[in-house]
Amino acid sequence: MKLLFEQNISYRIIKHLGKYFPESKHVSQVGLNDGSDTDIWNYARRNEFIIVTFDADFYDLSVLAEIPPKIIWLRIGNTSTLNISNVLLKNMEMIIEFSDKKKYECLL
Repeated sequence: MKLLFEQNISYRIIKHLGKYFPESKHVSQVGLNDGSDTDIWNYARRNEFIIVTFDADFYDLSVLAEIPPKIIWLRIGNTSTLNISNVLLKNMEMIIEFSDKKKYECLL
């Protein structure tokens, strides 16, 4: 499973989660740090990533466009990179199950 972290999440997240999600990337690593939501969406779709975001705009895209990509919408407020990592690791089993289910497009 490959996670793509959007620009509002620190690129340092990769260092925290690399052992658990080794194919994951931050948008800055793929030349999309200043990319639009649509650019990020299309990249994730072409490269089979799940987008991890704080941004409701990606959810809106998931309603308007067909999946993939899937979205993990973090609704935990402004928090540290370490806390984001802990939330994702705590819910890793659910994330794996979500990635395997074809009919679900967004995990809140």
